Amino acid sequence: MELSLIDAHGNALGGQIQLGTITSDCEIDLVSLKPTRAVLLPRPYPTFLPYYFQAAGKFDWNTIESIQVAVGEGERDANTSFRFEIESIRLK
Repeated sequence: MELSLIDAHGNALGGQIQLGTITSDCEIDLVSLKPTRAVLLPRPYPTFLPYYFQAAGKFDWNTIESIQVAVGEGERDANTSFRFEIESIRLK
């Protein structure tokens, strides 16, 4: 699973979490987050418009607006179902 933070200007930083089969706490070190793309939601129409947005600015920690959670590996897992629960997300 990839967890990304998105700021008010569309800049996104993300990191990977390995999901297991048991309930556990997962952590991502904030310094390990890397620039990534954000999914444009709702889906752009017409469908030839880009699905992702890659901002060119510097990530602003003071303007975090949303969290994006992505599971699977694109087309490879397009027909795969995933099940997980998020109890809480904390920034420390």
